[in-house]
Amino acid sequence: MRLTGKGVKVGVIDTGIDYNHPDLSRSYVKGYDVVDKDDDPMESKIRGKAQTFHGTHVAGIIAANGRVKGVAPEAELYIYRALGPEGQGSTAFILEAIERAIDDEVDVLNLSLGSPINGPDWPTSLALDKATEAGIITVTSNGNSGPDLWSVGSPGTSSKAISVGASTPPLKAPQIRVSDGEENIGLHAIQGSKPWDLKRSNLLVDGHLGMPEDLMSVEGKVVLIERGGIPIKAKLENAKEAGAKAVLLMNNIPGTFAAGVEEPVAFTAATIDHHDGVRLREWIEQNGEDAMIETKYVEETDHMALFSSRGPVTQTWDIKPDVVAPGVDIDSTVPNGYMALNGTSMAAPHIAGAAALLKQAKPEWGPEQVKAALMNTAVPLVSENGERYPPFVQGSGRVDIEAAVRSDTLVYPGALSFGVWDGDPKQQESQRLEKELTIENHGNEKRTYRFDVPASLGTGLKCKCQCLLQSNRVNRRT
Repeated sequence: MRLTGKGVKVGVIDTGIDYNHPDLSRSYVKGYDVVDKDDDPMESKIRGKAQTFHGTHVAGIIAANGRVKGVAPEAELYIYRALGPEGQGSTAFILEAIERAIDDEVDVLNLSLGSPINGPDWPTSLALDKATEAGIITVTSNGNSGPDLWSVGSPGTSSKAISVGASTPPLKAPQIRVSDGEENIGLHAIQGSKPWDLKRSNLLVDGHLGMPEDLMSVEGKVVLIERGGIPIKAKLENAKEAGAKAVLLMNNIPGTFAAGVEEPVAFTAATIDHHDGVRLREWIEQNGEDAMIETKYVEETDHMALFSSRGPVTQTWDIKPDVVAPGVDIDSTVPNGYMALNGTSMAAPHIAGAAALLKQAKPEWGPEQVKAALMNTAVPLVSENGERYPPFVQGSGRVDIEAAVRSDTLVYPGALSFGVWDGDPKQQESQRLEKELTIENHGNEKRTYRFDVPASLGTGLKCKCQCLLQSNRVNRRT
């Protein structure tokens, strides 16, 4: 069967949609504007301000069917506008949108949004748990506050939703070259900005803190701006207004940092670490109007995005994200056109689209089974130095939808957390904690399954068991 998501209802809670876009008009079925209380979920249009486009971009990743092809191009889009001008909204709006999606009996629900609250009991997280219990495959972004641990935000903390982190797809990663013989400078994506796409040498100037008075002579130039003083969004908007070509945002303390803006800014920008920023400042001082920089592109694939939020969840120590998907330099639909954006907001709809394909292929599967198939078959990612990312960074890994569709063994839940142990678990032989795993054999023959926690992991946990399972049978093991 050719999988396109045909007949699968996918709900999107976001800033709305440009349903007149030629790539989305065939996919759009129904919508509701929670903000304005009407049946028109068109993106916000406010006089004197740019039209919102986040929801249209997300919807295109899921089900665009034109020049751009979404993951599930024949899925049916149900759009709920819960975020108004500048992408802002309330918890009440999001909860109402979730309730409407349940009433509309959508099969999959995507929320590329969030708050900085890391906790399992935030209302939006609990609402997604309830939606999942109602039979909806719920998908949410894990957040853009990485790379520190504990940076996941609600509703990414939902225990039953599929929380999605961002990886880099196969792409040519930009690096800055200032002169022969010197090491190139690596650039990091800014969530919510346009990815770096400069093609030739450009003049670099110092924009200091990015105040309007710092940017009087930057038209057509790349501007080096230091972090701090004013919000990052203001720095980018000031540079764009002054006619700059792009911004390099340098850290104001040693090391790298992940940057992002809540409402996307259609402007090219990237971050660099403090050491590299100092190098570039010295280059500007030494060369003045001859301080040219050149962009080189290096093949990269399947690394974690620096901005992608990490787990665990407070109180429960649940592992988040559950999986990761491409979230860097993602080209999709926006009102009246197309744009590439970065963020876990772009990663989550890849998984919503993948869930729609799985639902088409396996209509009898419920949310837990779809989540298990995606997690069980995910590909673990390794860093640039060859070390596997921890589960709190990547969950099970980058989703492989073809492998998920072919999967005939399901084990769930996809992750187990035993909370915090008191003292050294190796010395606590009398301490016993039990967790139940469900195993489903959807193959055509009986199979023996064995489970073990390798001692090399250093967990102190003991788990050695096996079971024989006939074809098309379910078993549960503690």
